[in-house]
Amino acid sequence: MLQAHVKRAEMSPSQADLVKAALDRIAAGDYGHCARCYGEIGMVRLTALPHAVFCIPCQEANFVTVHVLQKSRRRNL
Repeated sequence: MLQAHVKRAEMSPSQADLVKAALDRIAAGDYGHCARCYGEIGMVRLTALPHAVFCIPCQEANFVTVHVLQKSRRRNL
């Protein structure tokens, strides 16, 4: 289980928050499901990034959206 791999002394506060959020999703039965499309995140992604909230397509879409918004804001400044 994820808790067995957690070494709090080696984690930053933000990393600890990500792990806690993942443990909360496990307890709620939502772990492994994308917060955007509700599809499965996939074992390969969860193995690489156990605190992943989005599947790869949704994460990529989110990244593109954030990048475009940031670029737009810079132009308006």
